[in-house]
Amino acid sequence: MPATLGLFQGLGRGSDEEFVFPSPRRAGHLTRQAIGDVCHKWGRRAGFHVHPHQLRHSHATHAVQRGIDVFTLQATLGHSTSATTGHYVASNPRDSSSLRLG
Repeated sequence: MPATLGLFQGLGRGSDEEFVFPSPRRAGHLTRQAIGDVCHKWGRRAGFHVHPHQLRHSHATHAVQRGIDVFTLQATLGHSTSATTGHYVASNPRDSSSLRLG
């Protein structure tokens, strides 16, 4: 699993011209369906269900938990409004804005 973790941590850190999921068989990127197939395959091997959209939600939730503001996250996810981004972020019942005020 360390190789997979390293792969995920490095995603999106290349140049703007590089694909996050390049195709190993042809020039260009993997299709949406191929990415889903890879996630399902990796999930089966690890013993749980993995879907690409779950990864997107997890990224958003972890980013906010680590202090990324919603507007930066909005730009990263490509949302046109911060309201859409808010739907991606899992709420933490132990957290409150009042806890961060002082």
